[in-house]
Amino acid sequence: MRSSGRHLLETELRGVAGTSKNALGRVSAFRFAGITFEKPIVGFANATGGAFARRDIAGIIGAEILHRFRVTFDYPHGQLILEPFETPNVPETDMSGITWESEPPTHNTLSAVRVQKNSPAAEAGVEVGDVLVSFIDRPAAEIRKWQLTEALKHPGEEVKLVVKRGGKEVSL
Repeated sequence: MRSSGRHLLETELRGVAGTSKNALGRVSAFRFAGITFEKPIVGFANATGGAFARRDIAGIIGAEILHRFRVTFDYPHGQLILEPFETPNVPETDMSGITWESEPPTHNTLSAVRVQKNSPAAEAGVEVGDVLVSFIDRPAAEIRKWQLTEALKHPGEEVKLVVKRGGKEVSL
């Protein structure tokens, strides 16, 4: 939490220059290119070095907003052209606090490889190593990673998932 009292998830950004501290949270609304985005997830910069430590950068809206547009950089004319998609082409990041990875070779098995402290996932009891069995009463074999992200992005909405942990199924 920050002084505003809003809940933030502490994260790390990894890039060419190394790792930077970041926090994910929601703002009530963001208006951009004539479109209002209600409660988008944004990244707040906490870096002490590198590009995100600059005083003129408060955070990142990036993909959470721009993925809703076809983006064209017109360098010769110094323009950024945004054409809205009717439906976003990439789901928004969720704030569950779970990082899922799929297992090769089929990529049909999703495992929790990271659970952030003080996140909704940690509060629900999700642990690193949990393997998804079902999500909202759908078998894991029918679920894709982007569908998890899509379902988990809605603030305040509870979802049911079943995971396999140590040979036992656990309902969360």
